[in-house]
Amino acid sequence: MAARRVLEAAASAGCSHCRASVFKLFLTPATPYIAPQAHAVTTRRLAFSAPALRRFSSAAVRSFPSESGKPQSPQETDPDTESAEDGQVADSQEAEVPWYLQVEPPTHAPVAEPPPLPEVPADSPAILQSLLEYASEEMGLEELSLLDLRKLNPPAALGSNLFMLFGNARSERHLHVSASRLVRWLRYEHKVHADADGLLGPNERKTKLRRKARRAKLLGTMGTDDADDGISTGWICVNLGTLNRGAEASTVVAEDGRVAGFGVSQKGSTIVVQVMTEARRAELDLETLWRRSLERQARNASSDSANPAEGTAAPGQSSITHPPTRPHLPSHQTPGASGLVATQSRSMSTSSAVDGNRVASTPSEVAYGINFKELSEQLQYDGKEKLRTLELLHTHIHQASLQEMREMLASSAFDRLLTLAIQDVPSQHTWSLRLDLECRGRQLNFSPYSGINNIKTLISQYRTDAILATREQCLDILSCIYTSSGAALPEKNAAALDLLDSLQLRSQNVITNDVIVAIIEAISTDRDAGAATWALQTRLETLLLHARLPYMGEDLLIKLLGAYSRQRNWERFWEVWRMPPQYMQPRSQDLYLYLYRLMMSTKSAHLCAAALRRCVPEMLKENPPVHHNPRVREAILGCVNFADSKALQHATQLPEESDNAAMQAFANREFVRFVRSIKSLA
Repeated sequence: MAARRVLEAAASAGCSHCRASVFKLFLTPATPYIAPQAHAVTTRRLAFSAPALRRFSSAAVRSFPSESGKPQSPQETDPDTESAEDGQVADSQEAEVPWYLQVEPPTHAPVAEPPPLPEVPADSPAILQSLLEYASEEMGLEELSLLDLRKLNPPAALGSNLFMLFGNARSERHLHVSASRLVRWLRYEHKVHADADGLLGPNERKTKLRRKARRAKLLGTMGTDDADDGISTGWICVNLGTLNRGAEASTVVAEDGRVAGFGVSQKGSTIVVQVMTEARRAELDLETLWRRSLERQARNASSDSANPAEGTAAPGQSSITHPPTRPHLPSHQTPGASGLVATQSRSMSTSSAVDGNRVASTPSEVAYGINFKELSEQLQYDGKEKLRTLELLHTHIHQASLQEMREMLASSAFDRLLTLAIQDVPSQHTWSLRLDLECRGRQLNFSPYSGINNIKTLISQYRTDAILATREQCLDILSCIYTSSGAALPEKNAAALDLLDSLQLRSQNVITNDVIVAIIEAISTDRDAGAATWALQTRLETLLLHARLPYMGEDLLIKLLGAYSRQRNWERFWEVWRMPPQYMQPRSQDLYLYLYRLMMSTKSAHLCAAALRRCVPEMLKENPPVHHNPRVREAILGCVNFADSKALQHATQLPEESDNAAMQAFANREFVRFVRSIKSLA
């Protein structure tokens, strides 16, 4: 019966392998097959066909006699033998299961715990903790670092009570996406409108990348790296601004009345999030810079606390401290002198500054009574005092009148003080001061400042030392070149060409109205101009006429009119006067006033009459018209007085119509009628 069931089960099996497995279940012998020792090494096929298995059956266990002749009971078997047999049974059971039915033991992936967040400092804003969690969990930033910069004094330019959070983004795309999400989260969740410097919107970034790829394809530079493309910056600074700012912000004023620090004392906290790629963060290393600032301030604070007596100064004295080996000014020195050379240098701190009343009014007053030996030693040891002295000298030169300037330039004490202040100072700090001295000296016809060698030195330093000069300063140099005495015209032209080449290398236009007018104005002041100089001016006038330059404006127009009036070149004068209508530009009231006063300064009846006949009718035709207000009327009547000295008297005393022929002739004179028409318009 059992055999029949076995045959039916074997027949129901589909494949030969399954039928063989069924037969093995019933036909395998009860005792395991033990291969001889000589055949211990067998093939893989024999090992599967005849495994060494132990089968369990219900037959009685046969006992074999022991060495003592007594049968050994099952309880007295060796435990090592039993464990070995159990292992063989387990191995045999595993070997019976096919490989495709074996279940691998479950493997659990190790759970990566997120890195701990930076500790939030005490008394920090409530938003800081949620910001840290959002940056770690939602933004996915790595290596978060929080800097507490509230102890910085003066505070950073970003704001007072500064907290700065650093985080790494995985890629450039992750950088922009995470920063954009942070800005939106702050706006919607906390009503904070943050500024993200360097952030590109998704559409803007795609457009820029597409244009870059198209441009690289056209230029054939597909494989080149362009790190400075304005797209892959690797750094976005999200500034949350100053939170919880108080309304009672006020200006910090020092004891001398000047504003200290950045000017406003604010309450609240400023939070800045620096999101960078790993490479960019390692390159900039901003954390080290800020930590050094904190360490430097901590060292200064500890030194101040260790030496409290050195950190304070008596009222009216400088609060700056000097080394013991540095000499001081003598006690008999005047207050003005100590204010100029021993004044505390300007710094962005809230410490008390020097009293402003101690600064003298002019450098000439400061210079008298100074022990120049001790002054030179002090300025040699203190670079900040040198810069402060140069700044004061520059300010006094700008504010001094012509008479005061003439006295200062003639003073030997001022010359010695200037030499001490400029000595061993880089040209970047003295260039503007020396240029102003050259301009004022030429304006006063002061002989030490009339040569061209100093101007050549200024031009050379402008080129080699990368001086950041304004265009007005460059025009002043041009004027100084052509007003220099003792130099031939080729030498002046060479110096001017050097300056213009430098301007062109700095991407500034040189064929412009202001350059041409500056040279013509400088030439007009040269009383010893020769034929070559006049030829140069003629070429410049031709260039001004044919270069198709835009309208120069009334400021340059007034300078050009003054230059031609000094040269008595009235033909070119009236050509320049006709320039505004050629460019469809109106003339202003100031331009008419300048013209009338210029004609009055000539004291020429012919020129004043020509100006009145030409310009007075044009005033009412301007758009908008120039009305006869008191200033304009006074200037016109002044010109009338030079054109006809009796016109004002006749217009006042003689009637308009008279029976006397002689009186009627005087009443009908041109400028008498002109005066009556001017007064009638008033």
